[in-house]
Amino acid sequence: MLKNVFLIYCTPIKKRRKRIGRRRTTTAITTITTTRTRTTASTRLNKRRVKKRQQQGEKEEEKEEEEEEEEEEEEEEEEEEEEEVFLFLGGVAEKPASGSI
Repeated sequence: MLKNVFLIYCTPIKKRRKRIGRRRTTTAITTITTTRTRTTASTRLNKRRVKKRQQQGEKEEEKEEEEEEEEEEEEEEEEEEEEEVFLFLGGVAEKPASGSI
């Protein structure tokens, strides 16, 4: 109590006004925070929805990556089959899309 009285009487008037203004802003902030706490249920639902969307997005990305890997493997198998056909023919036909023999 004495400390507060000392600060009020020892500080100039301009600083007193600033302190009063700060007190008003702090009360405004507390009222804002109290209104935010009322909407926690909806924010929780929103967070859950966002998490589900992220998980679905990750699953889709994994599926796409697996499909790409499968396609690459199929392409490699086709290339190997083409080479086997070329070797079977004994080099009579031209080698497909490889350039020099």
